[in-house]
Amino acid sequence: MLENHLDVVVVGAGISGIGAAYNLQTRCPQKTFTILEGRSNFGGTWDLFKYPGVRSDSDMHTMGFKFKPWNSPKTIADGPAILSYLDETIEENDLRKKIQFNKKVIGAVVVITIMTKAILQNSKALRNLKGKLYTLKSGLKTLTTQIRKLSLLAAEQPQLRSFLRWPRK
Repeated sequence: MLENHLDVVVVGAGISGIGAAYNLQTRCPQKTFTILEGRSNFGGTWDLFKYPGVRSDSDMHTMGFKFKPWNSPKTIADGPAILSYLDETIEENDLRKKIQFNKKVIGAVVVITIMTKAILQNSKALRNLKGKLYTLKSGLKTLTTQIRKLSLLAAEQPQLRSFLRWPRK
């Protein structure tokens, strides 16, 4: 059951979700979090697609976790090997208790609370944005408006895509 209040909700128990959970647990031990996984197993793509020959298209030394380096001699791994790697990672770091299976997110309110000054100053797209960047202190309505403007920029600015996501209506 979902707690009444959590600091962080990670959506999906694939490679990224497991990596996020590990980092939350080790770097922010005071934060409460859970992973909501819509399916009955972890692994995302690697659990979903089971056709013969399914494998990574990136080398696992790059795609694997920094905190648990990929140690197989097989650089381009097949789906079962990746699932095994994820299972080991979950077990070694006691993350299974954080995963809630068969829980789908059907809506969310997203608030960006951390945008460092360096990111703001070094992003050409953000520097060229007309108007003012708002913080949570400025009020949720103005923040929401600004996030929508930023998400439109993200469509044309690849460097923003990795941290800006906005649900379509």
